[in-house]
Amino acid sequence: MHLKNLALQKTAEPGARQFSTVRFAPLYDAVTTRVFPGLAGDRMALKLNGKDDRLTRNDFVALARTIGIPAAQAEELTLESTERLGEAASGLALPGFSRQKAAKAAENAIRGILMERIEPLR
Repeated sequence: MHLKNLALQKTAEPGARQFSTVRFAPLYDAVTTRVFPGLAGDRMALKLNGKDDRLTRNDFVALARTIGIPAAQAEELTLESTERLGEAASGLALPGFSRQKAAKAAENAIRGILMERIEPLR
């Protein structure tokens, strides 16, 4: 991931002529690249707390302190985020048009990476 990797998420109701909301998209491009052949060992382009892999809750708490967020609040937000990600992981699915065997394998690989990365944050 690089700082320039920003995306907008535009939402519209079916049949609407304009978007009802426009906001920054949630984190993307952080997990899915690891499932492609040859990219399994990729690391983050930017370091967090001096690390580019195997992040823990303490790494995020250190970041929070650096930017002025109380450690207790960082702990709470990290726990809440990991719980929600864990719940959402079970429903992870690629778009319907990609229901091939390879797509199912990619879904499972992404789900596995996500759960692996959530565990040290709990």
